[in-house]
Amino acid sequence: IRAHYIHRLQADGVQVIKLGETMRFVLLSDCLFKPDSANLRSDYRPTLKALARLMKTYDKVNVQVAAYTDNNGHIERQQALTTRQAQVVASFLWSRGINARLAYAVGYNR
Repeated sequence: IRAHYIHRLQADGVQVIKLGETMRFVLLSDCLFKPDSANLRSDYRPTLKALARLMKTYDKVNVQVAAYTDNNGHIERQQALTTRQAQVVASFLWSRGINARLAYAVGYNR
């Protein structure tokens, strides 16, 4: 069942990286969010649902939702936007049953 979800994510443009016991999923903000906003695009919600379903197949899961700024615009504004985008994705995962104690959101400057 995990392979099904991983294949689905990859078909949706998610980069899946396995590093030992750790799995990393790279989702581009241009796919997830409307331009220059923290509003999720409705057409990408099924991908996030598949990601949440995959996470729920594991007994233990620690989730870091990280967003990164680009080099465009005012750095403080970009930092606030990436932090908010990470929070929106984490909140979506929490709403799909991912334990809030095991997931956290953070925004980074490039």
